[in-house]
Amino acid sequence: MGRTFLVWVIFLLSLLSLLLQVASIFVLYAGVIPWPREVVEALNTVSSNEIAMNLLVSVYDLACAVALFMMRRIALPLFVIGIPVGLLEYGWTIYLHGWEMVANGRSLFTMLVGLTIGLLICFYVWTLDQRGALS
Repeated sequence: MGRTFLVWVIFLLSLLSLLLQVASIFVLYAGVIPWPREVVEALNTVSSNEIAMNLLVSVYDLACAVALFMMRRIALPLFVIGIPVGLLEYGWTIYLHGWEMVANGRSLFTMLVGLTIGLLICFYVWTLDQRGALS
């Protein structure tokens, strides 16, 4: 069985997400664009460890998507492990910056959407595995 449209979508969106994240970090910290004072102050609250952790989670997500793109059975446990990894990342943000930063509406919504998408991807990969599409 070949790759389905959703396998391509998951892979390409994971790749695009990582590339955009790296590009945005470059744009933010290279001084390419002059930012308003509020943005600069907000950036100063984010440590290099947080940026590195966020990048590592994105690289992990891409590794999951590559395993799925290669139609490997390891994709299922990788995606399943990715759910608590993402939740730990949010927990770390809450620990460092307080609940207010995450619960400001947009961040909480983003977290819930990301969790929902992750669970749906896990279910989709599970169905691929049950149909024998993964080797």
